[in-house]
Amino acid sequence: QSSGDYTQEELQELPYFDHQKPYMEKWGWEGNTDYYRYNQQTDWQDMVFNNSLNQNYYINIKGGDDVAVFALSLGFLKHNGIVSGTDFSRYTASFNSRINMGKNLVLFSNMGFAYGEKNMKDEGLVATSPINIALSKAPFMTSYVYGPDNLQTKDLEEADILGVSNPYAALYGTEADSKNYRFEANLRPQLTLSKRWSLNGIFGLTTNKNSERTFYPMAGMSYEDHRLGAVHNKMSRRSLRFLQLYTDVYAKYDWEKANEHKLLTTFGFRYQNSDLEEDLAYGFNSPTDDMKSIGSGDADFEM
Repeated sequence: QSSGDYTQEELQELPYFDHQKPYMEKWGWEGNTDYYRYNQQTDWQDMVFNNSLNQNYYINIKGGDDVAVFALSLGFLKHNGIVSGTDFSRYTASFNSRINMGKNLVLFSNMGFAYGEKNMKDEGLVATSPINIALSKAPFMTSYVYGPDNLQTKDLEEADILGVSNPYAALYGTEADSKNYRFEANLRPQLTLSKRWSLNGIFGLTTNKNSERTFYPMAGMSYEDHRLGAVHNKMSRRSLRFLQLYTDVYAKYDWEKANEHKLLTTFGFRYQNSDLEEDLAYGFNSPTDDMKSIGSGDADFEM
């Protein structure tokens, strides 16, 4: 049913309602030259979703003698997402040890490292989500432009006249990746002073860094306007750094008599220092989709 914005004659002249196939004359193509652009059969959801493979590998090594014992663990994980182009991978390593430094001194140590990578796509009811676009896109359209001779060209279809982006561009043109580094370590000496007294300490370090990068191309995509004007492509960068140092030193008194009475007392001090820094920047309208850095965007649009 018409909304009233077009007459019946005007509706029939719209390229996706005009069913007159193009034909060649001596002077060129006649008829609806966009006929094959609007008469395809595309299962957009089949393009967006795929089967995924998950992998998980790890190895544990333990050993030692009367002086020291240790445990080493290494791991690798790779999960492919059900949305094409999404995945998550992680590398982990941890080391734990117990060393007898002397008759009354024992040193415990723990160290761990993790590195993870994510390749993501937007989700939810947003104009850049491949799933949302695939649910909205007309199935009679396709990813690449078809000419009047019904041959596929190398040009991506742009957003249609309703402003719906090309799902293929949202899948393979957009970039959204995240990298995370985390390292933590602590040393825990334990000195036995007597049968009932001991001196203990924990000295630790935790550091974490997360970096995120996004890029949304102009080819095949449609965006809401910026307050300063139209948006053709956009990019962002985010960096988060965290550093923590901590110390816990305490003396412990442990007294017990005939398995009937027990007294456990600890006293000492703790120190903790944390530092957190976050940087976030946006850029818009770089000259081409090959220029993806924040600095290549229009300086008037940067945030």
